[in-house]
Amino acid sequence: MRNSIFSLIIGSLIFTSINLSGQTPSIGKFNISAGIGLVPTFVGDATNMNVPPLSLRIGYQVAPSINLSAFGGFSSYTLASPYLISDGKAATLSNKQYLAGVRGEVRKDFSGKFDIYGGGMLGYTHASTREFDPATNETVVRPPKTPSPYNPNGPDNGLLYAGFIGSTYYLHPGIGAFAEIGYGVSLFNVGFTVRM
Repeated sequence: MRNSIFSLIIGSLIFTSINLSGQTPSIGKFNISAGIGLVPTFVGDATNMNVPPLSLRIGYQVAPSINLSAFGGFSSYTLASPYLISDGKAATLSNKQYLAGVRGEVRKDFSGKFDIYGGGMLGYTHASTREFDPATNETVVRPPKTPSPYNPNGPDNGLLYAGFIGSTYYLHPGIGAFAEIGYGVSLFNVGFTVRM
């Protein structure tokens, strides 16, 4: 009886050590990622970037393959060329976009150095749009119901939901570079991530 218990304990320890040796060491459950957008969401408009799309996310691993992250983003652009309205006044638009949201990510790890992920985001966006005279930099004030390329009384805030897919390559066990396609402040983001 004693030999069979001893054999069972030794067998269990060997089995456990084999399973643990195949796993990558845990770096930590928190991760911070900072990125820059290479393809802004306003890429279809003729615009100049004032500030490239920037993003920051702070995540927590709630399960081995599931992360929840807080997301923040900012971008700023100006129309590339002024326009004339029926009153003959030259004007252009500048826009600052702020985005805050919560992301859910499902991750698949490959060999501890490379992973792919995808998921969705529910966020809140705020746009600060300004119509101004490009010669004087003064804000253009139009009488009510005067034609304009944008609705000055339109909503500046709103809910945003989006999907994304990306991958991370870990240059070091806790530091990696990521690339991501999705909707937000940019359609294509690259950056660095740190696991703690």
